[in-house]
Amino acid sequence: MIDTAALNEFLTKGFGRDVRLLSHEPMFGGWNSAMSKVVADVGEGPTSMVLRGDLSAPDRLVTTDLSIEWAVLCALTGQPVAVAPIAYFADLSGEQLGQPAMLTEFVDGASLQLAALTSLPETHGALADGLAGLAARIHSVDVASLPTSLEVPSDWDTYIDGRLAQWRELEAAWIERDPAMRYVAAWLADHRPLPLPLTLVHGDFHMSNTIVTLDGDQLAVDWEFAHIGDPREDLGWSMIYESVSPPPLVTERQGRFCETYRQLTGFGEEHVNPAALDWFSLINLPYVMESMLPASQAAINGASTSATLAMGLVMGAARHEHCMDVISSLESVL
Repeated sequence: MIDTAALNEFLTKGFGRDVRLLSHEPMFGGWNSAMSKVVADVGEGPTSMVLRGDLSAPDRLVTTDLSIEWAVLCALTGQPVAVAPIAYFADLSGEQLGQPAMLTEFVDGASLQLAALTSLPETHGALADGLAGLAARIHSVDVASLPTSLEVPSDWDTYIDGRLAQWRELEAAWIERDPAMRYVAAWLADHRPLPLPLTLVHGDFHMSNTIVTLDGDQLAVDWEFAHIGDPREDLGWSMIYESVSPPPLVTERQGRFCETYRQLTGFGEEHVNPAALDWFSLINLPYVMESMLPASQAAINGASTSATLAMGLVMGAARHEHCMDVISSLESVL
């Protein structure tokens, strides 16, 4: 927990007025985040906010750059269509709070995963439609409005070549050699889908990183893997998540999900279809696995005893199964 006096001073400086801290309570922050809910009177009554930073190095599952994520959130706050919580201000150096952290809007609602688990199955189609709508809004963000810290690839083929190379490079550096990873990389290279314009990609787009607001809207949180890439990466990644964490909201409605997304974006069926989602569910895996490499090596050499990390590594078996199942399914239709 951050010192109360330091937090109150941080809020006062950020809002530029006297602020009275009302409460500061820990929140569950997923696999990589240290989070707390902050409630303060900023002059207009109680305002709820989320203070978020990374876990300390021994407990960190993935290695990402908080400053890049913050720059993305600031850019998204100025967009005409909401896709993420409002960014307030941050202490990226840790000078004010003792550790790097950022302050964002607290969105009242529940994760899409919880909403799906606690609702009747007949409502799941509408929830999946909402997720497709959120993806379409994210992918419509003007790339020119995003921070320069996000690299803009020169073209689609160059970008995909890089992502395929990432599979092979990761396999060579992984904690053990993995012929399945080499096989997936080679298969993906031989079965490329048609190209689409490159857009903002959330990078970890799934039910647990989606908040359903009280009015039924959906917003995305945890933007630490945001980048410029193929928009179908987000659509496919949602199924990777569902392969180990039910319910299969998108996986069981791929046709409907694709159709809703196409209607909102104008993309054609030859570009957005269940086979394309399957292909992109595989290409995105190294992006997240690479960020897990330092923590994975720490577990192997005994520097980390994180049970969460150990669970993540054990889930590699499910990753292999998903890859082989997807390739088998695609070979029957391609």
